Order: sequence, then C-alpha cells, then structure tokens
Amino acid sequence: MAPSQLVTIDINESAHHAFECLCTKNILSAPVFDPTSHGFVGLVDILDLVAVVVEAFDATNKAGGVESPAAVSALEKHFASLTVRDIMGRSHANRFCPIPYDSSLATALESLIQEGVRRVVLTSPDGTLLNILTQSAVIKFLAARTDNLGDLGACTVEELKMGVRDVVTVDEGQSALDAFRIMYRAKVTGLPILDENKKAFGTISAKDLKGIERNEQLYSTLYFPVTGFINRIRQENLRATYPVMNCKESDNMKKVIGKLAAAGVHRLWILGDGHELKGVVSLRDCLQALVMH
Repeated sequence: MAPSQLVTIDINESAHHAFECLCTKNILSAPVFDPTSHGFVGLVDILDLVAVVVEAFDATNKAGGVESPAAVSALEKHFASLTVRDIMGRSHANRFCPIPYDSSLATALESLIQEGVRRVVLTSPDGTLLNILTQSAVIKFLAARTDNLGDLGACTVEELKMGVRDVVTVDEGQSALDAFRIMYRAKVTGLPILDENKKAFGTISAKDLKGIERNEQLYSTLYFPVTGFINRIRQENLRATYPVMNCKESDNMKKVIGKLAAAGVHRLWILGDGHELKGVVSLRDCLQALVMH
C-alpha cells in the first residue's frame, strides 16, 4: 500500500509555520528534523497547538470564561515568539514510533494499536526516515478491498463491541475555548456538539484552530459559543450540514470503513434512532477489531 506523503518540519521553524503546514497539508502531525543532530527528534501535532492556546489563555485569564483583552493580546505575543522546539510534544498526545520500512501491514497495525499512536514512522536499516503510515491511509487501503475482510466485514458495530460509549462532549452553549480545553485534557482531536436535548448535531475539531494563530482578530472568537465559533471559522452553518457524520450500532464493518474513508474523517458518532449520542467509532477502533479478529 502507498504510505502518506512525507511532510517534515525543521525544529527551528516558527510555530506559525508548523501549524500552517499541518493545516495546508491536511495532516494532524509531522516529523521534526533537528539540523544540529542531523536527525528526526519527534513529532509536532495539531494538539500541541490546542495545548499552547489553552495554556496561554488559562495563564493570563484567571477569571475564566470572561473575555479578557489582556488574554487575547498575551496569546498573540506569546504565539508569535514560539518555535517548533518550544511546542513539540506539548500535548503529550502523539509519540514518535519508528518501524522498518519493509515491515508487513500486520506488523504496522500491531504497532499502531499496541503503541497507541495514530501514525508510524517508516525507516531504512540505517535509521533514515523514509515515510509515514497513518491510520487514515490504512483505512483507505482497506476500504478499496472490503471483500478481503471476510466474515469480519459483515459483523456489526454492536456485535464487535466497537468504539467508546462514554464520549467526551461539548454543549452548544459552551465557548470554543471550553471545547479546546476539553480536547486538551482528554487528548482527543474532536468533540461532538450537543444541543439542549443532548443530541449530536455537529463536530468541533482541533483543526478548527487553523489560521487563528495568524489572525489576531480571530482570537476573541474563542469566547464565542462553540456554534458561533464554527460559523465564523469555517464560514459554515452547522445546522445546515446536519446530520453529523455518524453510524448506527447495526452498521457492519464494511459500511463503517467505507464511510470513514469516503468522508476522510477520523471518527463516526454512533447515533440511536432518535439521533441521541450512543458512542463513537474511530479509525483506531476499526484497526483494533481487524487485529483482534
């Protein structure tokens, strides 16, 4: 299978450059190269941006939840001064996990699951980084070959006990900053947005911070209710795009993998017949089911 395109970032680049690169390339993390040691020293992750934003706001706005011009100004100045060296690994969410380039797909899957990482780094015998293999790339590979799943492909989410039922969420009335604070603490890259009836109607992602570190006028939007923040950042009305990307417990493995691959998303919210939130199925859950069965 073809691994993801290799994107690397210099450790001395600005944090601005790093996160612009992640968002432009539509990736969640990238290997960091240190020219001093002439080697790769880790990963910079989109959740590192979330960590920087949350920590900066919390440090300068002790009142919490009340818009503070001082907090906005401090974040602008703070972020402008940061390099990749400063923010790499800040979230503690994504470890650097190398495996030999000629490893089997089964070995790669085991590493993704056992090491609890979203991507593995493929290296040559002399340790040179050659490419990256992500969970998303594996899912797309499997989606084109679902007939090879055998009996597993016909098993349902419920039968496989796939996913997590105790889902971390954000209410539509909470601020965007609250949402990113929840992501930071839970080490997740996305949250379902619940309405007053606790039904999921949208998703806020770590990627929604795209561009905010470059535009000081957008910093104050972090205090907006989460729906208002999404409307401003994405120029999209969440209500207009309802329903949220989802699956049902009765959906089989083939259908779930197909949805994940076609939409290019990292998770599907498990909804009941009344659109109530029942859980979440992630890329990792699908790969874990494949390894276990």
